[in-house]
Amino acid sequence: MPKRASPTPEQIEIAAKFRAQGLAWETIAKELGCHVNTLRRWIRKVGDGWDAALRQAEIDFLREVNAEALTTLRKQIRGKDEDAARDACAKILTAVTARLRGRDIGEETTPADITAAELEEFLMEVPHAVLKVAFVRGRDVPRPPQPGGGLPQQA
Repeated sequence: MPKRASPTPEQIEIAAKFRAQGLAWETIAKELGCHVNTLRRWIRKVGDGWDAALRQAEIDFLREVNAEALTTLRKQIRGKDEDAARDACAKILTAVTARLRGRDIGEETTPADITAAELEEFLMEVPHAVLKVAFVRGRDVPRPPQPGGGLPQQA
């Protein structure tokens, strides 16, 4: 394979995307059509540019994984297995609460990032019986946020 002096921004972006997904350097080099040593040299050459590209690729990948996980959990909520629906509901509510607290994966958030309408839309899709059972049984379901941003202690 011919040596290339410098990578294009697109090549760095592709390499970062593949690396964030867990691909080996050898696999990434093959996808880019270069030798693995060339790829490693490019990474060193772009320095901070690589760090920024990889950080963004990791954030994008985690958001994608998060969206897929939430989709799967939402399907479970609508399923016939009440225990699975309750557990899925608890996991989603935990994720929503974490985001309200500003602990979203890959980014800093504030409670303002989730609007009341978004939370209401989500809760309207959860069967009432599942929410009732989850809260009544207290199966590690987080309590709703309190006015002023604080969360009550679990009973």
